[in-house]
Amino acid sequence: MIQAQTSVAHSSIDCGAIPVAGSVARFQGASGVEEYHLMIRPTRSESAAAQLEWLSQAYGRAIDSLGLSRDRCVFRRFFCSDLTNQAEVLEEFQFSRMHDPDD
Repeated sequence: MIQAQTSVAHSSIDCGAIPVAGSVARFQGASGVEEYHLMIRPTRSESAAAQLEWLSQAYGRAIDSLGLSRDRCVFRRFFCSDLTNQAEVLEEFQFSRMHDPDD
């Protein structure tokens, strides 16, 4: 059986004045390949559009601070409280449309 050595590092994301909290987990396999998992959530109630804007800003800031390319995201997952009424807002934002390239 092959035994792989991996390392995992967890840290907070500095979101500045953006009303979100974020964390990142970095996984590195024995071959040196890295994988990042970012978790960003709004810390204040507001419209879905405002919260998506905050998430987009915080995501960009996190990606830049980690030295990652914005076009390498594999997927994004959004947890919505009322998807029926928020679906249109999700479709309006390039950040939440996977079929569009990152901005």
